[in-house]
Amino acid sequence: MLNKGEILCTFGDSITAGGLFTAEIFDNLAKIGVKVYNCGVAGDTAYDSLRRIDSDCLCHNPTVVTVMFGVNDIEHWLDPDTTDKSTFDFLINRHKENLKKVVTCFTEKNIRVILMSPPPYLEGDYYGTKDFKCNNRVEQCAKYAQRLSKELDCEFIDIYNQFISMDNMQDFFREDRVHPNEKGQRIIAKAVLNKLGMQYDSNPEEEFVFSEINKERMKIECLYKEIMYAKHDTIDKYCDRMGIKMSPEEKTIHINKEVGSPYPYVAYCAQKYIDNIDKIEDIKKQITVLTEKMVI
Repeated sequence: MLNKGEILCTFGDSITAGGLFTAEIFDNLAKIGVKVYNCGVAGDTAYDSLRRIDSDCLCHNPTVVTVMFGVNDIEHWLDPDTTDKSTFDFLINRHKENLKKVVTCFTEKNIRVILMSPPPYLEGDYYGTKDFKCNNRVEQCAKYAQRLSKELDCEFIDIYNQFISMDNMQDFFREDRVHPNEKGQRIIAKAVLNKLGMQYDSNPEEEFVFSEINKERMKIECLYKEIMYAKHDTIDKYCDRMGIKMSPEEKTIHINKEVGSPYPYVAYCAQKYIDNIDKIEDIKKQITVLTEKMVI
């Protein structure tokens, strides 16, 4: 069980950034005086997360961190029928190397780490979306997470096998095959709360019911996540991979161009970034204030 005054951060990709499982965790932990921060960013990988681990996670001074990466690391959109195997080998090895670096960043600071395997990728003929048949690669990430937890002596939650063992797994995923839906998010929340000693039981069929202050916090947090997606995924990651050095002014010009992107969510987030570029610190402060209020 966590003690009053402790701080939990959930560190991960869009499955974490979506906010539902973190918000349910916070509604329960706030009752015992524990603060929770969602430190997920859409599109992130273990490799990419290292550039923001200080500014987005360690800045909250967490005593406990959950870590979950994998599905972006193996680039789940790559078609195994048209991609060279060496590419997949490189991605898996890079994920292993950098997931270990991520966890070590926390353990070296004596932060309690709960390493989570990623949910599986939903293969099959359930939806009209393309099936990239990458679950064998996600499974490799899941197995490595378990081995790493033993190697670095940290706790582990096997999210992957909780889902893969279901006969009706498709009922717990969105049509994009990657993201758990609300029912799937409740399963993750329950697993984390039970690992933290809450003896928490919930029915995945029931809708989330959040406290009013948590709803308010989630709205601000959602805006912040959209801005961070634009910053980290559209600017920082792009510049890093292309070897481009940009000044802050040049980055603003670049993301203005991205507003014309054919991908609606990228364009939407890019516009949010432009509209709020001078308000980012104020938005972060709003999240902190509402977080403090939840535990009073």
